Formats: sequence, structure tokens, C-alpha cells
Amino acid sequence: MTASIQDVVTVPVVVWRGERPPSIPLIGIIGSRHNGKSTFLKELAISIHGDASLDPSFKLNAFISEYDITIPGPYKKAFTLVDLPAFEDNDIDNHASALKAMVAYLGEQYQKGRPLSSLIWCYDISKPRFTVVDEENLNLVKDISGPNALRSVTVITTGWNKSEVVGAPDAVNPQTVAEVETTLQGFIKTESLLKSLFEGVPESNWKRFGLFSDPVAQEMALSSGNPLELLRSLPSNKKGFQVQPEACGTRILAGTTAGRTLQRKLGEAIKRKGKDLWDLVEQLDELDDDGVAEQIAMQQEKEDAEQDILRWKATLEEIELINSAFSH
Repeated sequence: MTASIQDVVTVPVVVWRGERPPSIPLIGIIGSRHNGKSTFLKELAISIHGDASLDPSFKLNAFISEYDITIPGPYKKAFTLVDLPAFEDNDIDNHASALKAMVAYLGEQYQKGRPLSSLIWCYDISKPRFTVVDEENLNLVKDISGPNALRSVTVITTGWNKSEVVGAPDAVNPQTVAEVETTLQGFIKTESLLKSLFEGVPESNWKRFGLFSDPVAQEMALSSGNPLELLRSLPSNKKGFQVQPEACGTRILAGTTAGRTLQRKLGEAIKRKGKDLWDLVEQLDELDDDGVAEQIAMQQEKEDAEQDILRWKATLEEIELINSAFSH
């Protein structure tokens, strides 16, 4: 089954020749589609060079892209920003493909003396609800980081500008301000809930991002529209994130915390599909000869279920093999 391809946005780069020196910090950014990561990266590109359509300095595969960036100014800061894959749906096969690519990349970087120094997770605060996929991605970030590195995770909540009243003739009109405040209160409530689910990330690591047309509304939201400001304030972890020493120490994908989570999910999926398969077999036995069309459809569904189980069992075996942590 083909894995979902990440929506990669290009940003301005300064390219090094050959291997990057270990002294160049490696910063990860992760966020599923429609969570503001693309907008953040585009604004980062524009704020540095005024152009959001440059190619990545290195593209490993459909999941991993690197951008070598130098922040301008009197205190120039150079780092590699790597766009890491997130879970885009509930498809366990796609989860396996994304996790394999991520763990292999981060493990290889760790072997080169390049620990992940910081990780950004993007989440759109204006979404109507926190979905199952959002929870999967939050848990993925936790599994990658480990309890000791959560202080080096920065959560950038995006979409704060959606509290802005579009087309309002007067930003300080009492009615306009009231509407903005009402929407903001909803966003702040969501932010508070998110913080309760992500204990271990310091309060100072929660950042708000939104592209406001009205400075008054932006000030009310306590939000930044400048990616450079946010990047300059990122925390740093020189020891790396949990998944890197786990991958290098065990060389087994199932030997990492994230891999064990995948292992558990595969086991649960096999169990559910096995129950579905048993129900299908019973229903097929009960069909009479008149239900030919229904029988054909159910027989195909049965075969698909059998193939799913076989594929997931093969994945379970694969992630327990030596060097599976370095298999893209």
C-alpha cells in the first residue's frame, strides 16, 4: 500500500558541500496537513529572502526534506531544519511507512554525531475538534522525545488569525472587539486542553502563530506572525531525543518506544480484522443460493481481510529484525 506523501514546502537555504558539520544544529518540524506547518514554512522563507519557492537542500524520500537555513542579523544563526513525516490518517500501513522513514533518518543522523536539538510540532488551534489522528501525532511526538526531551519540544499553535473579524471596517469597534474576544476564548480553551494532554512541555515552549491583517487583533491574541522570532527562541537539547539512542542502541525498530507503539497498534489491528473475518465467514455460510451478488462481494471482502492480516503480520516480523531501525 502506498504511504501518504507529505506536503513539502520549500524554504530558503544556504547549502554546505559534503557532510554537514555536527556543530550545525538539527531542528525537526512535524505537523500533519492543515495544521499550519506549510504556512509557517512559507512565512519563514519570505521573512529571510522574500521568496517562498526554493528547493530543499536535501530530499531523502517522500517523507524527509532538509533545509539548511541561516537566520540573518548581527547574530547569525545557522541550522538544518528537517521536515519530518506525521500521521495523516488512520491507515496503519501509512503509519508504519512514516515511522520507518523517520526513525531511520534520525538514527543515521545520530550516528553521524548530529542529535536532534529541538522539535517543533504544529497544531491548528482553530480546528473544531481534536481528532483521533491529532492524538496519534501527539503521542508520536511524545514517543520520539521521551520524558527528558519534552522540554526541548516547542508547540506552535497556528491559526490564531482566524479569530480576526474579516472585513470589519473598524478594528476597535466594540462589537468587533467582542466578536474577536469570543472566538479567542474558544481558542484559549482549546490551547488549555492541549496543554493538559502534553504535560512536560514548559509553558515558555508554547508559541502562538497567525498572519493577522489587523495589529489590534494580533495583540489581543498575543500571537506572533514572524517565524524568525519563534525560531530564535527555540530550546536546545545537545543529548538528542529518545528515539535516536534507542535506534542506534538496539538497531531494531520495535526496540524504540515509537516502534513498540506501532507494534501494539498492529497487534490490535490484526485482532480487530480477525474478528471481522470470522463474522464474514459465518455470514457467507448462512447465505442461500439466491444471494449470488452479495456472496461475491462478501467473498472479496473476506479475501481483502485475509490479505490485511498477512501484510500486518509481515510488518510485525519485519520491525523486530536487526537493522530494521535503519530500513527506510
